[in-house]
Amino acid sequence: MTSHDTAPAIRRPFRPRAVAALALALGIVVGAGAPALAHDPVATTNPVDGSEITTAPAVFSVTPAQPMLDLSGDGAGFGLQVTDAAGLFYGDGCITVEGATLSMPATLGGPGVYTMVFQYISSDGHTTSGSVSFTYAPTDASTASPGSPTPPTCGVPVATPSASPSATATAEPTPSAAPTDSGATGAEGSDGESSTVLAIVGGLGALLAVAAVVIALVVRRRASTTE
Repeated sequence: MTSHDTAPAIRRPFRPRAVAALALALGIVVGAGAPALAHDPVATTNPVDGSEITTAPAVFSVTPAQPMLDLSGDGAGFGLQVTDAAGLFYGDGCITVEGATLSMPATLGGPGVYTMVFQYISSDGHTTSGSVSFTYAPTDASTASPGSPTPPTCGVPVATPSASPSATATAEPTPSAAPTDSGATGAEGSDGESSTVLAIVGGLGALLAVAAVVIALVVRRRASTTE
């Protein structure tokens, strides 16, 4: 009977330090990718993406899932713009960052499709941006606000685009005053002058006639005395 020698099994000692180092390395790798997944996504917008509204909202707004990070307190790094299909801007440019909401007072022009683009700083310090589109279809005779060809600045009056020649109303000519009847006035003046001249001539004629009579009488009287 042949016997076979069996080599004893080798047992490696448990090394907790190696396991800890491996876990730490995995943690670093996972941790490095965590910020990319930690951006706060948008929870709600006003108006809602793809919606159709019949009345203009009081404000345009974006609300992410977590409060936004406004370290400066003046909205630096935040933005909100609304444009129509023609590229005109609406709103007054005065954005407000309050808690988890970025907002701006709203204005809209005529019916049509509008796009709202936004940018905010997430609670993890990363910048997040996006856009939504909505359709404005007013059911009443709402007053359309003028759009601006440039992004509005808070506190600065909105610059309205110049009117096209076809849209410019043609001013009707102001009717001139009725012409005065200068011919009639001149005729009246001429008649008046003629009457004055005739009166003067007539007066002179009368004086000459009286003078002739006086002279005739004087001559006659002298002739009578001489005889």
